[in-house]
Amino acid sequence: MNKILMIIVLGSLVLLTSGCDESKDVSCTLERNDKINNYSLKATYNIKATNNVVDSVQTTEEVKSNDKSILQTFEKQYNSTYEAMNKAYGGYKYEIKKSDNKVISNVKINYNKLDLDTLAKDEPTMKNIMNDKNEITLTKLQKQYESMGQLVKQLLTKLKLV
Repeated sequence: MNKILMIIVLGSLVLLTSGCDESKDVSCTLERNDKINNYSLKATYNIKATNNVVDSVQTTEEVKSNDKSILQTFEKQYNSTYEAMNKAYGGYKYEIKKSDNKVISNVKINYNKLDLDTLAKDEPTMKNIMNDKNEITLTKLQKQYESMGQLVKQLLTKLKLV
């Protein structure tokens, strides 16, 4: 259960810290099969940014499992996480759907409506990827992604998931 919460928290941080350069849209897809805990997770992020500042992130996460308790845990954690984030900072629209063997989370974060000043105050590590106006920037984000990517790769290798 703690691993599921960690994945949702990491997913939320990825959402909070996503960005790109100039005026364009960027998409990426991440997939993970957790053989130990009997589920798979596929996440797709669509990022819109202007001049190195994130405008919005649309994400879809699909968790598949034959274990209904895993799906129930993901559904509960998604709802509570996004509800809390929206209440604290605004800017979130989300929908969580559950079927027989999967939970799908659709989330859009509008950074123009998100209270980035409060977020920076509540989560001081966010300042590491923000400019002086508390906007998320690409250059700082790239450095963070590089280090996070290495940590994730090392963890998956140790768990023999890659």
